[in-house]
Amino acid sequence: MSARTHQPRVLLESRSVRSLRRYTALLRWTVFAVAAVGVASTARFALAPPSPRVMVVRPQADNYSAGAWVATQFARRYLTWRSGAALPGSSEVSPALGTHDAVAWAEVAGSSLAGTAANFLVAADTSLHGLIYLDIALRRLPGGQYSLAHFPAIVAAPSGSSAGGALDGARLPSVANRALEIVVRRALANYLSGASAELAADLAPGSRIETPGIRLALQAVERLAVEPSGAVLATVVASDGEGDNYTLSYTVAVTLEAGRWELRSINPELGA
Repeated sequence: MSARTHQPRVLLESRSVRSLRRYTALLRWTVFAVAAVGVASTARFALAPPSPRVMVVRPQADNYSAGAWVATQFARRYLTWRSGAALPGSSEVSPALGTHDAVAWAEVAGSSLAGTAANFLVAADTSLHGLIYLDIALRRLPGGQYSLAHFPAIVAAPSGSSAGGALDGARLPSVANRALEIVVRRALANYLSGASAELAADLAPGSRIETPGIRLALQAVERLAVEPSGAVLATVVASDGEGDNYTLSYTVAVTLEAGRWELRSINPELGA
């Protein structure tokens, strides 16, 4: 038996010259289109490169929460008492005989944090005077804990509020200018009593200071110290209409104009 052998065959197909031209033209334009897309993409990245994506990792801001807790707890303790009962903390409040005060609630209404210094404006609803705003200045210690920087200040509401070593600034130098002492004493007396017109007479041009919501009478100025900023830290004792005494601290910014001391602010507004 002989095996069959398959011989290769060539098939010839006739095609018109027009169809061949159309095929080659289509192939040529396809190549041109792909090249144009590549050139456009390259030009876009050259003229307007995409912005680099940068991941920013921020540490958790836990300083605020710790400071707010200390400030609100201090406000509750400071504004809660009953005459004749032992007061937690000591000499911050000296209640009149037969009086008492309690705090229904206390919340942080404003804050200002700068380095190790922190100021918290705490709103407290009290049984004796209703809503009171306390400016509480704290100092952050190396371990992260907070301590009271000085006595608190009773200030106005946040819409026009004032905010503000030892509590009375014992580590700071005392004010040695008699004229400055007189102006600060007079201004604080008017500020605490709500005498806005009299207070305005001691203000520098363009300054405006709102007085607290409750009226207090200045009983004594315990100490006037000079802060590093040049402001006066005034530690005072003020009393309310019931005869309750509060030890308070106020930061008074002053300026000397034409030989006359004038006030720029009392406890600059928190968050301003």
